[in-house]
Amino acid sequence: MGEISPDGKWYWDGQRWLSTVSPDGKYRWDGTRWVAVQHARPLVAGWAAAHPGRVAGIGAGVLAAVVLTALIGGAAVGPGSTA
Repeated sequence: MGEISPDGKWYWDGQRWLSTVSPDGKYRWDGTRWVAVQHARPLVAGWAAAHPGRVAGIGAGVLAAVVLTALIGGAAVGPGSTA
């Protein structure tokens, strides 16, 4: 009794296997008590939060490339064009 499965997802209560995760997903049963689940942030989100200036710079660079492409494309198909 009180056994947790090797993968840590199930708990044996003496009669059946139960999920070690609470219904709301906020806690995990460790065999003796409910422990708050620590949700890891995705790596990119963590990097973006730590480097907001770089994220803004990347966004500005992408925007400039889109605008430049639109201007070049517009000039190629502008007035007097046979395209």
